[in-house]
Amino acid sequence: MSFFKKLFGQGKEDELKKQEAEAKRIAEEQVRVASEKTAEEQRVLEAKAAEAKLVAAEARRLAEKQQQEAEAAKRATEEQEIAVASQTANVELAQEERQALEAKAAETKRQIEEEKRALKTQTVEARRVTAAQAKKEQQIGAEKQRKIDAKTAKAKLQAEDERQAMAARTAKVEAEKAKSKTSFWGGKKDLDIGLEKTKSSFFGKLSRAVAGKSTVDEEVLDEVEQVLITSDVGLETTIKIIERIEERVAKDKYLNTSELNAILRDEIVKLLAENNTEDIRDFSTPVGKKPYVMLVVGVNGVGKTTTIGKLAYQLKKQGKKVVIGAGDTFRAAAVDQLEIWANRVGCEFFSKGMYTDPAAVAYETVEYAIENNCDVAIIDTAGRLHTKINLMKELGKIKRSVGKCLNGAPHDVMLVLDATTGQNAIEQATKFTAATDVSCLALTKLDGTAKGGVAIGISDQFKIPIKYIGIGEGMEQLQVFNKKDFVEAMFGDPTV
Repeated sequence: MSFFKKLFGQGKEDELKKQEAEAKRIAEEQVRVASEKTAEEQRVLEAKAAEAKLVAAEARRLAEKQQQEAEAAKRATEEQEIAVASQTANVELAQEERQALEAKAAETKRQIEEEKRALKTQTVEARRVTAAQAKKEQQIGAEKQRKIDAKTAKAKLQAEDERQAMAARTAKVEAEKAKSKTSFWGGKKDLDIGLEKTKSSFFGKLSRAVAGKSTVDEEVLDEVEQVLITSDVGLETTIKIIERIEERVAKDKYLNTSELNAILRDEIVKLLAENNTEDIRDFSTPVGKKPYVMLVVGVNGVGKTTTIGKLAYQLKKQGKKVVIGAGDTFRAAAVDQLEIWANRVGCEFFSKGMYTDPAAVAYETVEYAIENNCDVAIIDTAGRLHTKINLMKELGKIKRSVGKCLNGAPHDVMLVLDATTGQNAIEQATKFTAATDVSCLALTKLDGTAKGGVAIGISDQFKIPIKYIGIGEGMEQLQVFNKKDFVEAMFGDPTV
């Protein structure tokens, strides 16, 4: 029993060992298989990682390639833009070069014109110098004869001065005789018609001011003051007139409104008679001044050109030889307009063309007058605003230029004022008389305005005579100014 147990137990132990060995083998096999599987998986993972690395490298390569292509495209775009900009710059440069060539051609043309004018001036100067030299040589060669001729000429000049003085006195006497019919050139009728607007406006205001009043009292005088001011007589002159009427009222104690017109007329005439300026009776020029030189100044649009033409016409009627100088070389068509007037009048005309030096034109106009034995030289100047200081100073240069050509010239500087501008005319007169030596005034367009009262204010406020007044467009409708005649035309017949 024990043998079989022992034998059986031995066999069971062997079986267990076999089973353990088998289990161990199986476990080792499993471990091997697992190890091989793990190695395979590791290999697969490594392969995938390598593949992913290759894919990433390819992606980077493609990205770099795309970036390079983008940069190349950007460079191409920039190069194209640079090319376009260069082309545009070339076009602009070509345009600038063309403009520069055109400007250079224009400058060359201007220089040629200036050289032509300079050559003309030099030619005139050469002629003048030649004539002066010839004259000097003649004087040196015939000194005794010159003295005899000088004495003869002096005697003739004295005789001519006496003749002209006698003629002037005779003309004055004849003018005084004809005063009841005609106050001055153009006739009293023309003056009455020319001042009709001023007269109607003034008396219309005055009638309304005294309507319903029987005596001249403070209230009436206030109304009269307003009438004078609104008629452009001017504040300063109006105050003087009102003060004079107040003295009359205080002296006479009682004045009725029906006497007001006569009182106003009388006091205005007396006031203007006190300004120490002498009225002229005709268009004669001063004796012993040949050529008589007049500069004409004023702002644009006041009627300078027309006034010059009318004055030249009146002087031509007096038998004077007149030359008009076109010194307004800046305003378009100014020279042409003045030449048309000269042709209408039939007088001499001197011009150097547009855009030339006005001072040179003035000098050569006087020179022309001397060489051609003209009695009168009237020189136009460029219109200038009375507020432009540099333009006003230029008048001084023109005056000095004229004085260099003829000692004592210009003999008159006439300021032309437009009556239709009312008080602005007084402002212009104030500025011009402060800037240059204005010696006389001309008041234009009196027929086209109700502001004729400005003549009274100007005549009173400035110690400068109003020489001429324009009362129409016709060549005959320029008159010499007479204070009394003007006031009588403004107020009507003093006997009414």
